[in-house]
Amino acid sequence: MERSELARWAFIAGLVLAVIIALVTPLNSAFLWIMILLGLFAGYVFVTEDMEHHFILVAIGLVFFSQTLSELPSIGEPLTALLVSISTFFGVMIVALVVRNIIGWVSAAPRSNKRV
Repeated sequence: MERSELARWAFIAGLVLAVIIALVTPLNSAFLWIMILLGLFAGYVFVTEDMEHHFILVAIGLVFFSQTLSELPSIGEPLTALLVSISTFFGVMIVALVVRNIIGWVSAAPRSNKRV
């Protein structure tokens, strides 16, 4: 299995795990760490340079509006928990994107061999 295909499955598994974490409250913290690791891998490999801007906008939107539905009667709390869990997963993926870009910038920086 190719690395990009594996990253796509890590993204799907991370989303499913984010939903499970949101809906099943008394869950072991190991599941959260698994979601974080899946998000780091998926963000580093799955999100391409073409997708970066759109992905970052979606993540920012999730963070800003994840709490807005909390006041809805009976459905607000579970929906808010779901949006917060998904925005956590996306936030971890953003961290992986930042790390990938920094590594790219450092490795592409021109090196000067001039000695003074």
